[in-house]
Amino acid sequence: MMPEMDGIATFKALREQDATLPVLFMSGFQAEGLPLEVIQDPFVEMLNKPFRQQNLFDKLNALSRKREAVPMDSGTPVH
Repeated sequence: MMPEMDGIATFKALREQDATLPVLFMSGFQAEGLPLEVIQDPFVEMLNKPFRQQNLFDKLNALSRKREAVPMDSGTPVH
């Protein structure tokens, strides 16, 4: 639990700033509980707790590769 904003609200705020910012959701709950906009976002990875260190590295590497594939002049809003 986060004190000020839950994960979905944080995700939406991040998306307003940058549509291609990689986001890693870590939760003890299954991804099926997330809104469709989160599940279908290509720059989102989900990591279920508990997880192994290698799983975390794999998810972070996948997100990094996705971000690197975005052209710098893609028109992505960044404030």
